[in-house]
This record gives sequence, C-alpha cells and structure tokens, in this order.
Amino acid sequence: MMKKRSNWQKASKMILTFICSLSLFAVLSVSVIQITLFNQAFMIHVAESSNYAETITKEINHAISDLGRSGNIPPKVLSHIISKTWVKENNREYIYSIYHDTTFQIKNTKQIEESIQNKVEEYVREKNVPINEEIKKTISKLKEAGIKSAQRYIEIPYFALYVKKIIGYRKTLQIIFIFASMLSIILFFAIASFNRFFSHLNIRYLAYMIGGAGWMIGALPAYLYSTHMIKRLGIHSEALYQFLTTYLNNFLLMFIKYGIYSILFSLFLFFISECFRKKLLQRRK
Repeated sequence: MMKKRSNWQKASKMILTFICSLSLFAVLSVSVIQITLFNQAFMIHVAESSNYAETITKEINHAISDLGRSGNIPPKVLSHIISKTWVKENNREYIYSIYHDTTFQIKNTKQIEESIQNKVEEYVREKNVPINEEIKKTISKLKEAGIKSAQRYIEIPYFALYVKKIIGYRKTLQIIFIFASMLSIILFFAIASFNRFFSHLNIRYLAYMIGGAGWMIGALPAYLYSTHMIKRLGIHSEALYQFLTTYLNNFLLMFIKYGIYSILFSLFLFFISECFRKKLLQRRK
C-alpha cells in the first residue's frame, strides 16, 4: 500500500513538474517577446548593428542619381547627397513613430535640398552653362523627388503594420504572463507539499522545472539558427535583407540565451540540492 502511494506521489510530482515547466516556458517566452518585438530599442540596435544605415544610404544615393538622369545630370554628380548620419537619425525617428503610433516626418530635408542644389549648380558652372529658369525648375523637381525617394527607403515596408499588430497583443501577453507566473508558483507549492520532510527535493524539482523550460524555449530557436533558415529569405533589397535577417537572428538568439541561462541555473540548483542530500545522509549516519 505504501509502495503504491509512493509511486502515485512520484507520478503526481512529475506531472506537476512538467506542467510547471510549460508555464515557466510561457513566462520566459513572453519575457523575450517583451524585450525584443515590443521594444523599439531592440529594433534600433538591430538597424545599427546590421549595417542597414550604410546600405540604405548607398541605395538612396543611387536612386537620387537615377533621378538626375532625367535632367541630363551624370550619376556621379548626385552620388553622395545623403549621409549615413542623416539616415541613422531618420531611421530612429521612423522606428519611434511606428512604436508610438505617430506620423513620421522626415527630418533635416534642407540638408538634402541644399546638397542637391549645390551639386547641380557646381556641375552647371563647370559646363559654363547659365543657370536659367529651366535649370532652376529641374533643381526644384530633383529636390522634391529626392526627398520623396529618401522617405520611401527610410520607411521600412510593412513594418508599421507589423508593429501595430504586435502591440495589439500586448494586453493578451501580459495576461498570459501573470496567469503563467501564478500557475508556476501554485504548482511549485503543490509539489513542495509532497516534500515537506525533504527540503532538498524542493530545490531539485525546481531545477527540473527551470531546466525543462530552458530546453523548451531554446531547442527550436537553436535549430532554426544553426540551420541558417533565416538566410534563405527571398528579399531583393540588400538593405532590407540585412535588416530582416539580423532582426530575426537576434530574436532567435535571445530565446537561445534565455534557454542557456535557464539550463545553467537549473544545474546550479541541482548541485545545491545534491549537497543538501549528502548532508542529510551524513546526519542520518
């Protein structure tokens, strides 16, 4: 009878431990999502660490150079209109606007206008051509088209819609976080009630819970990251490709880090429980 009761208790504890691991997995997952997808600083960091600004600067300058062709202006004349610093500044503003649901307005447009005007006028003077009304109109059109082109490149396609959808789930995820946290605590105390006379077992089962959650949160992201599946995205724009692949890889890495930290912490707890168990055995001897 005692043996059956002991087996039942062990089975109950293992089931509760597994459920607790699932709830801890939910807590960790929501935590990762909060500090990545819901965090504008994370997106800004990705944009700056992926050489996105440098690549997008080249693409904008190339687009403005192409606009100059319509006014018989060689591409070399307008090949360095936009600076990397300008792109970084406006990129931060754009990310801020999509996370705070405000209208994005491109900053320092005068810098573009002055740069285009100076470059075109310098080229015209070199050719000994008088700056007449027609040339002034060409410059004016180039300024307007250049600013519009720059804004199109700064505004990352579909990201405003993506962020709005993600933020729409914030309250739901907060509820999941609170519910999963409370469930984890309740289940831990339920397991602890079986181990009233063996405190080291409480630490050991806590190690099982955290370790299990660590494996759950880290296994799939580690597989996706190691197989380089993200790099297979079919995106034609080099800047957008660099940004998205870095963004998704950093997102996966955050899950992997949380998984590794959880497993290491569970091993530490297991070591402590083993020390307590040995001390308990020594006392009994």
